[in-house]
Amino acid sequence: MIHKKVNRFARLYECDRDDLFGQALLIYSMACASYNPSKSSFLTYLYLLLEWRLKRYAMKQSDWSTSVVPLDKYLQIEDGCFESSNFLMSVDKLGDDAKHVANTVIANGCKKRELNQFLQRDGWVRWRVRRAFHDVERFVNTYE
Repeated sequence: MIHKKVNRFARLYECDRDDLFGQALLIYSMACASYNPSKSSFLTYLYLLLEWRLKRYAMKQSDWSTSVVPLDKYLQIEDGCFESSNFLMSVDKLGDDAKHVANTVIANGCKKRELNQFLQRDGWVRWRVRRAFHDVERFVNTYE
């Protein structure tokens, strides 16, 4: 169960597996010390602790605890049109998913949560959305 949780969160939040495994072992030792048999079975207690604490730790370690950097700080808006040829030409260097996310943000100006919901309704799985967001954020942070 510990390995399954570690692998899931490492894949989902793109974190280091060894780091997450070490944290999971720490959570296991905390569960052993604080377990109360009159409340639940040990496996249930460990499952809930791993789910909550390991997820929180993985989110803090990954880039997904912050929101996507707004792209419009690189774009000048004139008469409702975006004009920044250098930046827009650079967006074409992104992968297909990241390019789709960047172009959607540029065209619609939607926020991360709205875009996430839109993409998931469009059939994207969570890891694909997160990877595209990560690529766009990394691109924007290194653009300057």
